[in-house]
Amino acid sequence: MDKDNNVIIFDDLGTKAYKKLKEMIISGQLKPGQKLNQVQLAEQLGISRTPLLQAMNRLTSEQLTETIPRRGTRVRVFTNEDLLSIFEIRGRLEPYICELAAKNISDEQVHRLKLNIKSTSQAIENNDEALFKTLDNEFHSIIIESSKNYFIAEVLQKYVPLMHAVNLLKPMEKSLQDHKNIVESLIERDSLGSSQLMYYHIYGSTKNKLLQILEQRG
Repeated sequence: MDKDNNVIIFDDLGTKAYKKLKEMIISGQLKPGQKLNQVQLAEQLGISRTPLLQAMNRLTSEQLTETIPRRGTRVRVFTNEDLLSIFEIRGRLEPYICELAAKNISDEQVHRLKLNIKSTSQAIENNDEALFKTLDNEFHSIIIESSKNYFIAEVLQKYVPLMHAVNLLKPMEKSLQDHKNIVESLIERDSLGSSQLMYYHIYGSTKNKLLQILEQRG
């Protein structure tokens, strides 16, 4: 096998490892401050260290992990200022993205949102919080994608998962009802309504939970 083919294989495995590790961080399987054991993770994912390092570097560039000199890589621990900044980015941009999505969303994307809601409902019935977090991230990603504003989308695709990584989510049942309302508004092509619903979704009890976390930290 030649060198170019080796690079392609490593890139492919690195992408798969990146997606899996990102899912583990979002779902809470890997917790803030937890060190990423390269030997253990490579064995768990069935890959060598080269694609694993590619995945870890990508996660670091997205601020989901951080490398501490002489101590290795760990899931990022966010400061109070970090959390407030992330929250403000979502609160400002995602309602606008939802407004655009109401104008541009395709039938296929609506279908994916409906399937997502069905799967989310099942996850809640099974009290599967890890799966719920993964599906919540998927829900927002579909809406971001459907906006067709690729510059803002690139920013949000980076920061939305960070909210999941620090567990800034509403109660599952409340979040699901918000999602249902948003999808109905998107189907009706109601730009203003979709934007307002997303604003409420982000600034509702999520903000209260953020304030509680900051208060507990002192």
